[in-house]
Amino acid sequence: MHSTAPALTLSPRTLSTGELDAWLTAHLRHWQLDALAPALRTVARELADNALRHGATPARATLTRLPSARLRLAVTDAGPGFDPTTPGPGLRRVAARTTAWGVDPLPLGHRVWADLTLA
Repeated sequence: MHSTAPALTLSPRTLSTGELDAWLTAHLRHWQLDALAPALRTVARELADNALRHGATPARATLTRLPSARLRLAVTDAGPGFDPTTPGPGLRRVAARTTAWGVDPLPLGHRVWADLTLA
């Protein structure tokens, strides 16, 4: 099964009002994946915060249920990207909570993604 939730445009308000958490919770509930919520919230907040601090707007988050029994959170922004071989403490937290993560360069910016294995 491959299913993608509608994208969420990220802003400082999205993080401060809990809109990001509500978006994640609604889609996890729809897919009956509530057990992933604690890890996914931590990962999502880290990727969104990095995009808003170091990237360039607009930034957006997508959540996709992959056929490989994984859930992928991706955050895209128009910033220049970074060297994934030297992750900071936030991305090390992401790595500790996910099956895999990575960075994809795009024509205008980059996408940071993280996969969680479905329980």
